[in-house]
Amino acid sequence: MIKPEFCTSKTLNNISLESNLLFVMIWMHSDDYGTILNSVRRIFGECFPLRNDVTEKQVSKWLNELIDNKLLIPVTHNGNELLVCRSWEEHQKVPNISKRNNIDNDMSSDEIRLKIEELIQSYLESNESLMRQKLLKENDKENDNDKEKDKKEIPTSDEVRSIFLNYVKTLIKEDEIDYDKTNAQLRLFNRYWLGDEDQKGKWILNKKKPNVKSAVKNWIDKNINAYKSFGGSAINNNTELKNLNLNSWDDILKALQDKFLGAGIHIGNLYAALQNSDQKGFYEGKTFNQIYSFALKMSDKFKMKKQENTIPNPKGQKKISEMLGDFGKI
Repeated sequence: MIKPEFCTSKTLNNISLESNLLFVMIWMHSDDYGTILNSVRRIFGECFPLRNDVTEKQVSKWLNELIDNKLLIPVTHNGNELLVCRSWEEHQKVPNISKRNNIDNDMSSDEIRLKIEELIQSYLESNESLMRQKLLKENDKENDNDKEKDKKEIPTSDEVRSIFLNYVKTLIKEDEIDYDKTNAQLRLFNRYWLGDEDQKGKWILNKKKPNVKSAVKNWIDKNINAYKSFGGSAINNNTELKNLNLNSWDDILKALQDKFLGAGIHIGNLYAALQNSDQKGFYEGKTFNQIYSFALKMSDKFKMKKQENTIPNPKGQKKISEMLGDFGKI
């Protein structure tokens, strides 16, 4: 007997019409407890014996749809593979229940019902466990994909360098940028965000997608003076240095004299400071042109104050006088 509730069931209305029809036909061939042997060929033969337009493959598909929606529960009992119509007694009322059944002919009706409920519950718990495992695997796979995606989105050092230098140039005139100091800051930035052999960068450790431009902006904005030259001009713009070929300390002194004579710079003191730094090993491996560029950067520190009676460094003054004669006196 099919009740009117059959037509308004949400579950039944979410499956195909063919599966609905098969579900009703299975009721007709089930025992009085709502069980039937789980055999696609047998169900196909019993439910569609004269239909040439229905295949065994289609019946298998409809059965799987009923099982996926938990309308039929596959169970195993006493070596038999069975299908149980779930909530059988809600759909069918059997007045005179037969002793013949697919569970156990020696059991009472109540025992059979209890056994069926036990089999259904066992299947559902097992199926739920399998579903959880499947979901966990899918989540792990998604996490792995996310990690791989994040990994691919981490910028290269070349990409970071381009963004870094471009942002510096928006804040400072190019002829005022100190590229030595800027490159030093860039190395610190890359070590912090990209990492190196000794430590993982923050972009590697963070799960979020890197916001490179924001990180660069925050880093540079904290101390914009760290990227400027001391003299406010492009000391390492190389325009001036390209025209120089300094091969000795005497060449450096002569270049400083040409550069700063009459500019209010303590040339002797500046030159002495350079040599003092050299004696401490600060310029090891540096060319004389590079040392001269350091002198240009330091020049602001050796400016004379107006109307100042300054006493030049004796060592530097003596060296200048020896080289330049009366012209080199300051």
